[in-house]
Amino acid sequence: MEKYWGVNNICGPVHLPNNDASAAISGGAEPPKPVQGGAVRATSLTGAIFNHKDDKKGEQDSLRCAFEAVFSFPLNFPDTSNTWYQSHCEAAAELITNLPSYQDYILLMKDRKESRTLNHMELNLQIALDDIPTFSELCIFTVFLQCINMGPFHSKVEQHMERLIADPMLVLASDAKFETATMDGKPWDRAKVIFFTGALETWKRFTAEFAPGGLIASASSTLHAQAWMPTTNDDAIKLKKKKKNAEVIAQIVPILSLDELLSISLKNSQLDEQLMWHRQFNYEIAKKTTYSS
Repeated sequence: MEKYWGVNNICGPVHLPNNDASAAISGGAEPPKPVQGGAVRATSLTGAIFNHKDDKKGEQDSLRCAFEAVFSFPLNFPDTSNTWYQSHCEAAAELITNLPSYQDYILLMKDRKESRTLNHMELNLQIALDDIPTFSELCIFTVFLQCINMGPFHSKVEQHMERLIADPMLVLASDAKFETATMDGKPWDRAKVIFFTGALETWKRFTAEFAPGGLIASASSTLHAQAWMPTTNDDAIKLKKKKKNAEVIAQIVPILSLDELLSISLKNSQLDEQLMWHRQFNYEIAKKTTYSS
């Protein structure tokens, strides 16, 4: 997708520099690392804010409550903090589907603060969600989610891309029909795609090792089973997190009575530690303090 913008001389997604890069640019210097933008940058920012890997950080709990009021059910933003199959595609689909709600929530975050301002990361996300080229890339990620979910029909996906490259109006026309626009001829349920040229080149590289007659295709089912491995390191991450929580809990001096709790003054972080300790025995106890003085 990045290649498409340059080849066609079209203004691409807005750049979203981090704090260090912004400081360098403001001072007229070259950022230490290339400044990125686009769909992956947008979904990464959204995931870091709305589904932080640390339960004590991020807006995930508040977002869940706010969206439950809007949709009548809680909604979790897809996890983009770990590298796992389709994570950014699912995040893109979620943003495309509920974009106005996320834009409204960012404004709510801003109004909740005493300073009435967004921090650098939040401001970058707000800019990204208002950027048309970034929005276009999110649409493409959404279509890839649909294609990948249909199974290992790599050659069929390739043919579908070539068909859309040859005639984009199959999707873009006002009277476009799903029978000819979608890969399987079934109704679409998410956003549409606008260009595939660069994606097709990457897709061919991605699927080359699965081609008929190749090592993977010709290997026996026994070898396939022996070669299997988890798609992510989620288990190791969860184990590490569980061990860290156990170490924290071991150092907590629990408050076991209401009288004792009322007799001392605790910060929210200390109350959260008490909640963590008591959740060992009652999972209905909240994970975080919702009261603020």
